[in-house]
Amino acid sequence: MKSRISVLFYPKKSNMNSKGEVPVQLRITINGKRLEMSSDRMVNPDLWIQGSNSVKGTKEEGRVLNTYLNNLETNVYKAINTLELSGKDVTLNALRSILKGDDQKSHTLINLFKYHNTRMKSLVGIDFAIGTYKRYLVTLGKVEAFLKEHFREDDICIDDLDHAFITNFEFYLKTVDKVQNNTAMKYIKNLKKVVKIAVENEWLDRDPFTRFKCTYKDPNRGYLSAEKLEDLENKTFAIERLNLVRDMFVFSCYTGLAYADMEKLTPADIKMGIDGERWITTYRQKTDTRSSIPLLPKAVEIIN
Repeated sequence: MKSRISVLFYPKKSNMNSKGEVPVQLRITINGKRLEMSSDRMVNPDLWIQGSNSVKGTKEEGRVLNTYLNNLETNVYKAINTLELSGKDVTLNALRSILKGDDQKSHTLINLFKYHNTRMKSLVGIDFAIGTYKRYLVTLGKVEAFLKEHFREDDICIDDLDHAFITNFEFYLKTVDKVQNNTAMKYIKNLKKVVKIAVENEWLDRDPFTRFKCTYKDPNRGYLSAEKLEDLENKTFAIERLNLVRDMFVFSCYTGLAYADMEKLTPADIKMGIDGERWITTYRQKTDTRSSIPLLPKAVEIIN
């Protein structure tokens, strides 16, 4: 069956620059499925002739743009003819590869993920904690395992990423990997951040996460009662290391500090407040936000 193909140019008015110009987008439609690409040209939207794939006027600038767009449209149909003559299916991904050139093939998901992780590793201790970097390493492993399970491949071109890829990855995490919903969402969120690099660098023309929403479920965690916390405070262990662990946990309960924030706490972070009492003034590692915490008597006792 012959494919239904249309080629359209249009001004993307939502991306206007300081000169009042907007990008001219190329839209290729094959059997109802669309491929959006940049034409690498800008235009004054007031000069665009709707439905004609051209701008009005006889000035040199307009003639040059119209000639460029006409040649680009011709290249699209040449690419279609190339695929048909070679006996290959005329698909959007095949067209994109021809129009963008062979260098586009180098952008694969696993290479992109490794590129992200290498850069993140260099920023550990500057912008990221080591734990964050390790979580992305784990996510990469999950993606590699999914590709082998679902596609029987070691890697995949980023052009092949779509909504179905994401939902299939979610299904794999929950059924094959057997992780809980919130854990699956964290892995998918990490994947989304990596794919965003391709979108922002224009290696990918559309964001496959546009119609996917990460949904988290209330874990309904339990909590310590005052009585259980008191039992823990009064518990003495034979191993001194465990007594230190106990004190750190209790200190966390009375200050709200995470382990990472307690680990980097120094005497310089303990300051006298305007109320005459001691306060902790520090920056939270996870959010890098300043935090001031009053020291309750039990926390002071542990410090002493």
